[in-house]
Amino acid sequence: MERTLQTPLFSGKADFNSTIFSGELFFEEIYCIGNAYLQFDNTKFSKVFPTHFKNIRFIATIENEEFKPRESENTPTIAFNRVIFTSQIVFLSCDFNYIQLTDCELTKATIGNCDFPRKQKIFRMPIGSNRILLGNEVFTIQMQKQIEEKNVSERKDKEAAIRKLNENKKEHEPEIKPEPLLKKKKKRRLKYEHYNMMAVTYRQLKTNRADNKDWATAGDAYRSEMVMRRKAIVQEMILYKKPFLVINLLIIWSHDIKAYHAHCCGCLLYGFYLVTGIIYMTAVLNGLL
Repeated sequence: MERTLQTPLFSGKADFNSTIFSGELFFEEIYCIGNAYLQFDNTKFSKVFPTHFKNIRFIATIENEEFKPRESENTPTIAFNRVIFTSQIVFLSCDFNYIQLTDCELTKATIGNCDFPRKQKIFRMPIGSNRILLGNEVFTIQMQKQIEEKNVSERKDKEAAIRKLNENKKEHEPEIKPEPLLKKKKKRRLKYEHYNMMAVTYRQLKTNRADNKDWATAGDAYRSEMVMRRKAIVQEMILYKKPFLVINLLIIWSHDIKAYHAHCCGCLLYGFYLVTGIIYMTAVLNGLL
């Protein structure tokens, strides 16, 4: 069965949490405006029929023109949490600056003609200095609140399910007791888990683009993966008091430097062959050889 969402307009929150789609699905030419927030949490898409996310238009709005745009900008978002992307899920002409990926499997997704936001390094280099910057890379206070609210909600759901089981249990059956309340995770622990998750996401994106021969995006995703791994190691060093992890930090940093210089050397070698070829052809045409 085919379901189509063509040219609808979203300006608020729309939840597709734990939804199961069994047929072909089209999210085509939809508009996400202002504070629009489309959430796909543990959503199951069809493995047989394709799901199309095509030409999604994101339009940020300014709440108050007296402030700077960044301070008062309402940014639309499509958030995928714990979603397994198969080759049947197609992203076409989408801007990943507004798409968040959390604990997803991205390796096999079909991605075509999409824009990935780039970030320039502080010290500019001529070639190979960009990296990808996904929308949910930066760990924010709002993100921390969302994680805490989600944990509280899941805790309440479990307790409600246990109460229902205890009410319906037979006399000879033992009473089910809820799990002991765990301590609230510290912000640094949440940041450590977040950066590890983002490193895995960038690695999956790198594999996806390399399999599709998009070497430029794959290289930028690799640089972002290394940045996330460095941040995760810093958080781990402080959180678990492991100063010896600075060795891992230096190894990852050296890999990043080596990859950059290898890229630059390849470009210089290509330029050398190109100039040599031009000189040779010019000499041949002029009858010098």
